[in-house]
Amino acid sequence: MYTTLGKEYFMKEKVVFLGCVLWVLILSSCGHPRTSLGEAIKILTTQEGFFTFQVNATSETDWIRVDLDKPGTKNLPEGNPGWDLAFQRVEIKTRRGNLSEENTWYDYDMVSHKVSPVDQTWDISSSEGNIFSLRILNYYDSEGTSGIYTLEIRMR
Repeated sequence: MYTTLGKEYFMKEKVVFLGCVLWVLILSSCGHPRTSLGEAIKILTTQEGFFTFQVNATSETDWIRVDLDKPGTKNLPEGNPGWDLAFQRVEIKTRRGNLSEENTWYDYDMVSHKVSPVDQTWDISSSEGNIFSLRILNYYDSEGTSGIYTLEIRMR
């Protein structure tokens, strides 16, 4: 009887353990799928003097800094003088000021609570003295997650 009781007890312990592991996996997969700063900047297309990329600006606290002269560069740390654009949710900064305050780059729909980029191009001076034209194509990724910018950059 002791052996049977032991097997039942250990079987219940295995089920509880596996249930806990499954629960941890479910909880760890909740939240935004791309929160790693290593994946904050993703180049989509490149051509001579032109590229499109995504910026993951979903963090409420972290700024994602982009060096337009080196578009493959990952997020630059705070204090690095090489950044040209910085993103945090709907806020966009250039080295010369806050693009969000100078010009509203988006329209906000009060009914759907969605952000839509305005059809406009901004000229951005890089830290190396190059001039780039910036167009914001989207603020959402293909799954509808906000804060995932798709940007088009052209060197002038």
